[in-house]
Amino acid sequence: MLELKNLLLTAPDMDAQLADFATFAAEPQFRDGDRYAVLDPASAQVGIALAAPEDHPAPGELVLTAKAAHVQAAADELVAAGAQLVKPLHEGGHEVRALVRLTGGLLVMIYGPEA
Repeated sequence: MLELKNLLLTAPDMDAQLADFATFAAEPQFRDGDRYAVLDPASAQVGIALAAPEDHPAPGELVLTAKAAHVQAAADELVAAGAQLVKPLHEGGHEVRALVRLTGGLLVMIYGPEA
């Protein structure tokens, strides 16, 4: 039996990608210069979710999801820090959502309770 360990992301700019994850208090456990890094599992408890193309915010792309009590405020804070708003606040299947691309290129769907 195989043991699932990590999702491997391409990081053309390791510093920028690690800065993106620092937004979520996820710290590197191991880093080999600009070649490779592993986030500390204790600081980055992330599950795996699957979505049909019609419910995926960016079909074909890896998207990190982050829950927030106030989706718009969280999106505004990230945009003020340099992120790009990809999809403004909108209704999702069971919540409100906004999609942002962080400075290192990581897509983040922020979701929260319906307004």
